[in-house]
Amino acid sequence: MGGIDKYSGLLYCVDCNSKLYFIRGTTLKPDAWEFNCSRYRKHMGEEQCTPHSIRAKILNEIILEEIHKVTYYVRAQTREFVNFINQKSSAVFHRELNARMVN
Repeated sequence: MGGIDKYSGLLYCVDCNSKLYFIRGTTLKPDAWEFNCSRYRKHMGEEQCTPHSIRAKILNEIILEEIHKVTYYVRAQTREFVNFINQKSSAVFHRELNARMVN
């Protein structure tokens, strides 16, 4: 079948916050591979989630489109992007430093 999918462990159901499982099989073509809500698939808990899924192919297209948007923004607004990243990096650094000082 192959290894672990690139999105494994990163996707969660928007409705119940359960992990999404990657579904592929020997009879499925790659265009039919999809991610399904684990609560629906395994009937977990008292409340079963709804039968919704997202095809891996569609997810790849969405992510590629978002990457294109970000790279376009970076090229068009380089200075603003650099400032944004510097601010974010500084904020993360200060948070980590404060967390270490507390412990």
